[in-house]
Amino acid sequence: MVSLINAYTPTLTFSTKAKDEFYDDLGLTLREIPQQERVFLLGDFNARVGSDHSSWSSCLGQFGFGKMNERGQRLLEFCCRHDLCITNFFFNIKPQHKVS
Repeated sequence: MVSLINAYTPTLTFSTKAKDEFYDDLGLTLREIPQQERVFLLGDFNARVGSDHSSWSSCLGQFGFGKMNERGQRLLEFCCRHDLCITNFFFNIKPQHKVS
């Protein structure tokens, strides 16, 4: 079985509390999915995760780009906590396709 989750984080104008609630709700949703299922989490997380593979090797590939921002740190922490990885940085793609 496969579970697809499409999520969009609150933007910069939202409070820290709203962002915390979003990640709390997303975590609750993930915990409801049986462990044997594969999970694909899609969406716009308004985050830059950077390229520090050595610090985030369980969830960030070797082909990251740029510098991490606060929202990127939050996303990486969430991914590590829930055993998820950010797949687009596990593949060496053209630089123009790494960010949007």
